[in-house]
Amino acid sequence: MAEFVREEMQKFGNKYSGERIFIIGNGPSLDDTPLDRLNSEYTIAMNNINKIYDSTDWRPSFYHVSQPTGHPEAPHKGNRDFIQENVDLGISCFLRSEFPEYDANNVHYLNVVRLHKIDVFDNIQKESVPDIPLEFLREFWSDYALIVYDYHSMYSVLQLVKYM
Repeated sequence: MAEFVREEMQKFGNKYSGERIFIIGNGPSLDDTPLDRLNSEYTIAMNNINKIYDSTDWRPSFYHVSQPTGHPEAPHKGNRDFIQENVDLGISCFLRSEFPEYDANNVHYLNVVRLHKIDVFDNIQKESVPDIPLEFLREFWSDYALIVYDYHSMYSVLQLVKYM
């Protein structure tokens, strides 16, 4: 699977260099966000973004799921209909390799390594993040074609956008 993932992901390396890619999070603030203004932009969304599809014509250019099925905050809680909906819409989907059941041209699999339970990461307080030396963070930055370091959804999405 690793070699397949590398070959599959290499086609995205620098593909959108010089372009803007907007990252769309999840949460109640999206109810008041005019996402239709992003229809002509590249966007990447994650997890349960499809919950807002009924209230907007906007759809992301890319969709990303990095949380494992057993993660306590995973949006799917065992139900993966939200992934299938994005696959069926033809959105380019970046999924953990543990979701191999999606066999479509728009599905791209990732080799994900969780950074949880690594003491230096779990003990960082949010307030201290700006003070973290860049040299430390570079150790945990992915070459997306080979491996994806994941601590939370936004962390892995930022790496994907940088790679693209």
